[in-house]
Amino acid sequence: MVSPPMKHNWQWLDPIIGLAIAAIILISTIGLLKESVILAMDGVPAGLDLANVNSRLADIDGIQNIHHLHIWPIGTTRVALTAHIVIDKESRRATVQKMVNERLQELGILHSTFFP
Repeated sequence: MVSPPMKHNWQWLDPIIGLAIAAIILISTIGLLKESVILAMDGVPAGLDLANVNSRLADIDGIQNIHHLHIWPIGTTRVALTAHIVIDKESRRATVQKMVNERLQELGILHSTFFP
């Protein structure tokens, strides 16, 4: 006579595995959620410090003052900047503009509008 197969009580394992997978998905999407909120709210992208950008630009010879500095993402990989920059001499405008663009490219900001 063949004995009936043994029953193992594994029914608890399915919901535990399901909860573990849900937790992994939730944890892995928190960063994406934060980035999406920053993008939707036009906030300064992670990895850029507004004060650092301001000081790096203020270090350029010929710039007297920077105000109305705004940095925001225009996509998941592009960053935009607008600012009002006061230059000490109008004759140096092209030189200062070139230096500002180079400094912004070093910081990863490829789209900028600034008003001297």
